Amino acid sequence: MTAAISTHQCRRSSWAVSLPPRFDGHRTDFLDRLRPEADRWLAVDGSAVTFADHAAIDALVATRLRFLELGGDLRLVDASDSLRITLELTGDAT
Repeated sequence: MTAAISTHQCRRSSWAVSLPPRFDGHRTDFLDRLRPEADRWLAVDGSAVTFADHAAIDALVATRLRFLELGGDLRLVDASDSLRITLELTGDAT
């Protein structure tokens, strides 16, 4: 099971949420409320993100791992350049 977050350029998913423009460790509580469904994946739209810190990336990775353990998946779609760079710098991008 891989912990890295993959970025995808797609618009289709089972369901979707959008990340806030400032995605930091203080703005990740909504991730804990997300519940995966077996054989479905959650699209996380990162197009609006202008800032992301390591704590937020850690929370996103932890959410993906939780989804995978429960038979779902989480995919980052349309990541902004800022978010993509942060993922690469933290070693969480694939």
